Amino acid sequence: MNDQLETYQAHKQTGLLLNANEASENLPEELIGELQQMLPDLLFNRYPEDSSTNLRSQYAEHLGIPADMVIAGNGSDQMLQLLITSFVSKGDTLYTLAPDFSMYDFYVSAMKGKVKRYPLLISDENGFSINFDIEDFIAQAKEANPSLVMFSNPNNPTGMMITPEKVERIAAALYPVPVVMDEAYMDFGGRSAVELLLKPGLENLYITRTLSKAYALAGLRVGFLISNPENIRAIDPARPVYNLNSFSSAAACKVLEHADHFEERTRKILQERIRMQKAIKEMKNLCSLEANGNFILVYPNDPARNNRLKTIEKLVDLFMKNGITIRDYANKDYLRITVGLKQENDQVLELMKSFDQSMEGIV
Repeated sequence: MNDQLETYQAHKQTGLLLNANEASENLPEELIGELQQMLPDLLFNRYPEDSSTNLRSQYAEHLGIPADMVIAGNGSDQMLQLLITSFVSKGDTLYTLAPDFSMYDFYVSAMKGKVKRYPLLISDENGFSINFDIEDFIAQAKEANPSLVMFSNPNNPTGMMITPEKVERIAAALYPVPVVMDEAYMDFGGRSAVELLLKPGLENLYITRTLSKAYALAGLRVGFLISNPENIRAIDPARPVYNLNSFSSAAACKVLEHADHFEERTRKILQERIRMQKAIKEMKNLCSLEANGNFILVYPNDPARNNRLKTIEKLVDLFMKNGITIRDYANKDYLRITVGLKQENDQVLELMKSFDQSMEGIV
């Protein structure tokens, strides 16, 4: 038993869920009907086709790359785990950002490795700010001597995003150390680093993607690992056999046929995110960082950290009492809110506005 391994806390499934960055809308009824129609053709008594050939081909076409650059799996979490178990052994170091996706720590702990972090989010008397100096990041990464570099881009939970040009600089400077871009939120804006994967000198670059966020398939767990064909051939034997069930694979193919619908949904989410950030800017006691995902990081406008911690605790409690679940972090003076539908966001903003006014003594 690994004494350092901590249980990952999944979220509850009641009330208004704005804590896991899921899509607020289910699949459209027309698409659900198409999924129902395909059920008689699925052989539930047989193991799934091991390589998810159809899905890999369809997703590769979606990205404009060859199918031999893609592995499909049980969510991008499984792809991240595949990379960590392949490159991190006992005593090895994974280098990432602080803060970032907590499952990196979980998988590294399972391998009895270590995690070192570059301080991305800085807080002082002037508030919160993003600290990402690319040359400093590279220098500190080299000093950490990692066996793997991995971080989310856009970053979860800050929303910070780096360009493919910066990704290229990092991967080239740290070669041959594997560099992984977790692009779970790339569908919500920005340029993917996929365009870099066949460039000479970047053979150490890997990318993970998911259909859980923008494509509303969190319940079916479909994700991808993308890299150059040689890397894919090398790492695929470590993939668990039959790692994606037949229904999830077929449903994902059907969803990708309706990519235009989900891209339109994404545009609406981006409009809502802008609206929410504009509303928060008008508040005196609450602030947010500029974001590039389907979420917003919120923090109190107070120079004293202890005060910020108390304010966050009160705000989280207010949300809970009103049936809204957001993502809070242990001993952190910020929280993350998923951008939902307009009516959901209106509820959030109304509570935040009321809370903001109460801090001024106006109830």
